[in-house]
Amino acid sequence: MTIFDVLRYTLSKLLKWIIVGLVFSLIIGGLAYLFIPKKYMVTSKVSIASANYTSTQTLSIQKLVSGRPVIELVTDQLKNSSEFSSDADEVASIVGASVETGTQNVVINTTSTNPRLAVKVNQLVLNNLLKVSGNYVPGVPLLIYSKPKLNANFVYPNMKSEALAGFILGMVIAILVSVKHDFFSQTVKSEMALRIRLQLDSLGSVKLKKR
Repeated sequence: MTIFDVLRYTLSKLLKWIIVGLVFSLIIGGLAYLFIPKKYMVTSKVSIASANYTSTQTLSIQKLVSGRPVIELVTDQLKNSSEFSSDADEVASIVGASVETGTQNVVINTTSTNPRLAVKVNQLVLNNLLKVSGNYVPGVPLLIYSKPKLNANFVYPNMKSEALAGFILGMVIAILVSVKHDFFSQTVKSEMALRIRLQLDSLGSVKLKKR
């Protein structure tokens, strides 16, 4: 038995683990795609139209995006819509905001399994934010930096993460099965496995006819 025999045996095992990992990756990724409700995100931006803005003002605008004044206005407008009707808690759960680092831009995002609702809510949040911001953050003029835009792909579930989790799970299962198969079994599975376990070279083999 040489180092090449051990290496060849190890590589064959590794190849089997990778194949099992890929199979699990496809299975888990496919199940996630088919059965997990997909969420779509819409984003828009507002910008403070002043060079003398402060970080406190920017954070105040960010909080106002998902604050009660804006959310209640959006909810009331949705109730008057024939297509959508949502309560304040539901609207608040799909609305978020963030500040672009080093800028006076506030990003408004709405995430929902219904992309049309996400677009509608984002547009209403944007309109009402411009309407009421002067009352709650005085002296901070706002302008629309970019209008609501629907992302081309859904943002949840993350198919890359699901596929990676499936691959890792498949590899772990394959390794555990191989360990049980090779190290805890009392039967001879293959000539190579026997040679490695006994650390002996094979001088020959006898073929037996199956009955």
